Amino acid sequence: MSAQKSKTVPVAKHRDSDEESENETRSMLDVALGRMREKILLQRLVLTARLPNGLGDRKELAGHYEKLSLQLGKQFPWDNMTGLLMLYPSCLLHVIESSRDVLVTILNDLIELQQSSDCVLLEASKIVFIAHNPHSRQFQQWSYKLLNAELDPDVGPRESEEEPIETLVLQVLSSLETTAKQLEQAKRTEGGTLSKELVISPELLVSLTAREDLQTPQQYLKSYNSPLHMSMDFGHVKQSCSLTGV
Repeated sequence: MSAQKSKTVPVAKHRDSDEESENETRSMLDVALGRMREKILLQRLVLTARLPNGLGDRKELAGHYEKLSLQLGKQFPWDNMTGLLMLYPSCLLHVIESSRDVLVTILNDLIELQQSSDCVLLEASKIVFIAHNPHSRQFQQWSYKLLNAELDPDVGPRESEEEPIETLVLQVLSSLETTAKQLEQAKRTEGGTLSKELVISPELLVSLTAREDLQTPQQYLKSYNSPLHMSMDFGHVKQSCSLTGV
């Protein structure tokens, strides 16, 4: 009996120590992951672009961003990408919420889409707004919507082209805030549909792509990658210039 006890005691201790070690490892891993998530600064990017006339199927573009979203999830596993891609027949509006690294990757990919020799999927893209460290996410996941709102042929150049760019951007941001709330509510009632009254007019988006006071992705990335424009008041400057896409 004593021999059996002497054998079972160390075995039991060994098992307990393994379990404690595994629990300790999991606990340390959870802490490390939590700290990594805390270091990620949330950014919100809103951009618009025109779709080329020869683009046959908008789902090709939607599929591209779906694939890109999956790739980014593997490349940046600590940061979740959320947002909304609104695809009109003539233009798009894309909201992305994620880390700065993810946003820069998406902007570089957008430039490649515009310069592709095989098939150009986007034209005349402009950065409408960048929010630095927003209080919370507007969207709980990334998704896209195909919208059928066509450009009105009877509507000439928008009178708003002479309006301050801040006014136009605030119109877009206000509509997006309402859209995000409606989508969240519609998940339980309407399957995520958008009311026509809440859809941002394609005329407004197309006019934004022609505004010189909004930056292109190339212009933004050039200033982002240039160390010569660093400022001790960097955060304040960026916040004050966000409405113009800087």
